[in-house]
Amino acid sequence: MNSAGYLVNNMARLLAEMLRKRIAPLGVVPGQFPALLALWEKDGLTQKELLAKLDIEQATLANTGLVPV
Repeated sequence: MNSAGYLVNNMARLLAEMLRKRIAPLGVVPGQFPALLALWEKDGLTQKELLAKLDIEQATLANTGLVPV
């Protein structure tokens, strides 16, 4: 297939797989990456600020394993 939707979807899948392989040796999984990137951009965010920036619920962030529950 050569439709734009198919090509974009395939590129996103390949990028996600590449990211997973590159961060796995660091003990990081793709679900943690957005929070780590946000903290890299602005260190010291509170959990509340991080939740707002990522637009996720507290339980979702807790499931990443990055914050104590």
